Amino acid sequence: MKKFLIFIILVSLSLSVFSQEKKAPDKPKLIVGIVIDQMRYDYIYRYWDKFGENGFKKLVNTGSFCKNTNYNYLLNHSSSAYATIATGTTPSNHGIISDSWYLRLKNTNQYCVNSEKEKLVGTDSEGVGKSPEHLISPTWSDELKFSNFKMSKVISISLKDYGAILSGGFLANVAYWFDNKTGNWITSTYYDETQKTWVQDFNDKKFPDVYIGRKWDTFLPMKDYFASIYDDYPYEKGFYGQHTFPYDLSEIKQKKGDYSILKQTPYGNTYVKDFALFALVKENMGKDQYTDFLSISFSACGNISDIFGIRSVEVEDAYIRLDKDIEHLINSLEDIVGKENVLIYLTADRGSGDIPEMLEGMKMKSNYFDIQSSMVVLSSYLRILYGNKDWIETYYDGQIYLNRELIEDSKYSLSDFQKTTANFFVQFTGVSNAIAMSLIQEGDFKGDIMSKAKNSYNQKRSGDIFINLSPGWAMKPEKNRRNSLSARTSAYTENTHVPLIWYGWKIPQKNIFRATTPADIATTISFFLNINSSSMNTGEPIEEIIK
Repeated sequence: MKKFLIFIILVSLSLSVFSQEKKAPDKPKLIVGIVIDQMRYDYIYRYWDKFGENGFKKLVNTGSFCKNTNYNYLLNHSSSAYATIATGTTPSNHGIISDSWYLRLKNTNQYCVNSEKEKLVGTDSEGVGKSPEHLISPTWSDELKFSNFKMSKVISISLKDYGAILSGGFLANVAYWFDNKTGNWITSTYYDETQKTWVQDFNDKKFPDVYIGRKWDTFLPMKDYFASIYDDYPYEKGFYGQHTFPYDLSEIKQKKGDYSILKQTPYGNTYVKDFALFALVKENMGKDQYTDFLSISFSACGNISDIFGIRSVEVEDAYIRLDKDIEHLINSLEDIVGKENVLIYLTADRGSGDIPEMLEGMKMKSNYFDIQSSMVVLSSYLRILYGNKDWIETYYDGQIYLNRELIEDSKYSLSDFQKTTANFFVQFTGVSNAIAMSLIQEGDFKGDIMSKAKNSYNQKRSGDIFINLSPGWAMKPEKNRRNSLSARTSAYTENTHVPLIWYGWKIPQKNIFRATTPADIATTISFFLNINSSSMNTGEPIEEIIK
């Protein structure tokens, strides 16, 4: 009898445990996309020992980790990546070739999400309205909303305007980004004429004042930051010359005159996370039969890397704190929606490179390339060769734009002119490749670099020559443009190799070693949801997690 009772108790306990394991539905009720700016693949392991068990480690240990994910185009700009993740294709198709690009007909630059048709909502800041109108390809979430006549909810949140707008696509219910002047979450008339009540309620809490009222000091004792270079490293830019802990944020805010300092601290990530969870609850996301999408961009890490460099204590501290935010986000999603109902993917917009001075100090080849002086030399060469005229319109973000009208009027072959220019420019020290666009159009692909150049080339928006610097080299700061210590636009793995982790819903625990790209994210989700891929999709489904 005792044995029988013990057996019954054990069976009852096992049935109780089994009943608590909820079955995942055919489709996830909520998809959460997490993009972290400038998160190199090796950060996962560099900071592994500092992470808790329920943040990054939980995603890696219980999810599917694509360990060989690389962007497959030449110019790795942040905005290009957000568009690639959302559309499932490359800049050649989705058209976001850079954060800004040169408009030949107007002789001006076009910011990727600026719109003269729209106005900002939620701020009295002066500024141009925003929209996704310059995105050429629809996104996977656009196809989702097409599939059920806009019943799915799509909300996109980022400190960056383009991080929110491009991730949400054309049919997003709303996209929110950070306003430097007020510290509020704002949007555009493209989405809504007025701010939603719950958003205004959140803004009224004035969390940025709380965060900036703190000092930013290390989360751990300084001696524990052994994955970083020493705190007083001289080549860091920091805040107005200060680049050692602690940082008095309220004092820095007074110098800046706005709330932009928040975006350069780990508290910027926390602010994003808190607002995303508030949106999740207030909009009842993941609560009905229609799959919803919440896009979350953590861009503070990239901003910190820009001014302190990738080996800094500040970057290490930012990831230790981000790990806590990721943990809170995962726990909240599982509590509110249920792990069986939520599909999470985490990736990065690009990697990042070392400070050239650091590489030189370690006897690695590195330096700054002076593009302005090089363009003067190139202009003189073309004048000698073709006549004393202005053959170059401009240089912008890794591209040389030639004066095509002048070349045509002078009866020169544009293709030959491009090749001559590229062949001269590649001779500069620090230049690895100078690629004439005519070679791309003619299909003359020789090696991986040409394939990546093709994927960056958009016929309407790209220049005439792509410039790819040698490994370790960085562009010397251009006049009136912010210089980053870490952001690069090269085709090297330090910039292309990013983590890609899937978690939740029906995702198995496994490591995937074959080559994948961030464009595969949209394709894979489309397979999960049984919807059409976006019209210009070039990504491949990740079969290992679909089967």
